[in-house]
Amino acid sequence: MDRDHETQIMSKYETLKRHEKRTVGGHLAEKIRKKGWSVRDAADYLGVSRQRLYSVFADPSRARIWECAIEGLPHCSKAIHEELKDAREKRQQARTPRDGQRSKPKNPSTELALTLGIEVNDVVIALTYAGIAEEGEEGWIASIRRNATGPELLVCMQNGEEDWFPLDTFNEHFITNGKTHTE
Repeated sequence: MDRDHETQIMSKYETLKRHEKRTVGGHLAEKIRKKGWSVRDAADYLGVSRQRLYSVFADPSRARIWECAIEGLPHCSKAIHEELKDAREKRQQARTPRDGQRSKPKNPSTELALTLGIEVNDVVIALTYAGIAEEGEEGWIASIRRNATGPELLVCMQNGEEDWFPLDTFNEHFITNGKTHTE
């Protein structure tokens, strides 16, 4: 291999690594999103926690098997999403108190969060400018509600700005990072 070709390869590699650092979650998270996966569904499908998947995204020396696993993910079809959602609901029901035990009152926001794979107090990072946040800024989900057009998430930023985002708009501008906001 001649020196110029080797330099070209290294230059492409370094460019990819620099771009990966600028992109929240790096190129693996981007591949997941392009295949229609949420981080929660991808983690469930791969049999790991969301936190584990986020740590894989952040680890520049991760095992190559992760690249292969993400590359081999199928497109997240509605059937796959529903199957994963059903499995989560069954796990949740298994944790529900049995007859005679006290149960917590049902919170519509919590039930909605379970179906979305997003929870109140999940920390979020702006992927792009979002009106209340510049790219890379952190905030958290303060509330979740359902309206006539679908779910909306109240995102609060560290600078005090907050706004409601329809789910599609939220997914375009934000990503959760696996952490929980604590005041």
